[in-house]
Amino acid sequence: MTKEIDFYFDFISPYTYLAYKKIQSLPKNIKINYKLVLLGGLHNLQEITAPAFINSKLQYIDKMFKAYWKDNLDISSEETLISLLEKCKIDINNFFKKIIDRIIKDKLKDVTKEAYVKGVFGAPTFIVNNKMFWEQDRLNYALDEYNY
Repeated sequence: MTKEIDFYFDFISPYTYLAYKKIQSLPKNIKINYKLVLLGGLHNLQEITAPAFINSKLQYIDKMFKAYWKDNLDISSEETLISLLEKCKIDINNFFKKIIDRIIKDKLKDVTKEAYVKGVFGAPTFIVNNKMFWEQDRLNYALDEYNY
């Protein structure tokens, strides 16, 4: 049995940010597979309407999470994104070339579809030993399964 945790996430999920911060304090020997998904696309596949759209309810990774959730920056703004890329020492020209690359876009769609097929319906979701744990406060259960 492979000892690893699949971590399905999207930068726009505040609960993913909380889970990510918890993951940062885990021992380094725990294998985490980071799997970026399009949360909106996943919700569409699962036919889920986000609460924000229900009228009645009206760096590498770390740097992105902090920018969005701690510093309240608009990471969809090209100017903000360029600044973050510079801080991460990522080649800006290569980055913008890659994000329009069909192979990269298809990979993101494939991981989102993979999550859907596995029954993932939100972020963050952890999958360990084919068992799903949804939400940031379920990380300990995922770790218990990991250590089982």
